[in-house]
Amino acid sequence: MLVGQYLAVLAVLAVLAVLAVLAVLALVDLDGTIVDRDAGFARWARTFAEDHDLNDGELAWLEQTDQVAKERGRVFTLVSQRFPDAGSRNVLWDDYRAQIPALVPAFPGVLEELTRPRRQNWQQAVVTNGRVEGHRSMAEG
Repeated sequence: MLVGQYLAVLAVLAVLAVLAVLAVLALVDLDGTIVDRDAGFARWARTFAEDHDLNDGELAWLEQTDQVAKERGRVFTLVSQRFPDAGSRNVLWDDYRAQIPALVPAFPGVLEELTRPRRQNWQQAVVTNGRVEGHRSMAEG
């Protein structure tokens, strides 16, 4: 292990030790735990289908593509290939990212339950494997 990596690991351990003494830390996942990402995508897909006069079969294709591809870049590459008049992959993805925080609902009761640890002085952090800016806007929304 390089000296720099060793020092970085020690720094992280030191921070965790301080947090353990000062407060309890709650780590929670965003997609599928706090918010219903699938419902948010379905809302986006319905709006997209309405805006582009797509039929029910094409709407079903959008929702199935999301379930199969999952990774946003891949989904919007496929959408732009199937519906080229709607815009490029980047245009579609930018549109999705702009809209999705308002479209993704929290699961019932979750937000209320998250206030309980806060009242007991727990520190909370969202853990995600997604893009930070999108998840930050959903968490703040």
